[in-house]
Amino acid sequence: MWIMPAQLELPPSVEQRSFGEEERRNVLRPVLIPAAGFAGEGAPSAEDAVTVHQDAAVYASLLDPGAAVTLRLRPGFGGYLFVVHGALEQVGPAGPLAEAGAAKISDEPELELRAGPMGAELIVVETQLR
Repeated sequence: MWIMPAQLELPPSVEQRSFGEEERRNVLRPVLIPAAGFAGEGAPSAEDAVTVHQDAAVYASLLDPGAAVTLRLRPGFGGYLFVVHGALEQVGPAGPLAEAGAAKISDEPELELRAGPMGAELIVVETQLR
């Protein structure tokens, strides 16, 4: 996944982190957050997340069967949802999303995600709408 930096000609950098299953279980865990100076109002924070030179965030979750999480999107933000394994019974008002499914998120102030009977592993990317 590539997120374009907000500023041109920054020196190249690479960060890598690992987040275990228990750190992602039944929560939307911020794994990528804006670097200092790039975060807008309400941006997520996490001391151990990877940073990016853009006002964007990536969340990872491992949901038990039937478990639900909610993400309140910032005004002017939307994003993308990817189901890595399992399935979601509910994706906001849209209904189900199967394994390997993806959805674009726009015009939703809050997103409720509920795992199907086998659980779900998912990634949510929050970006500014343009």
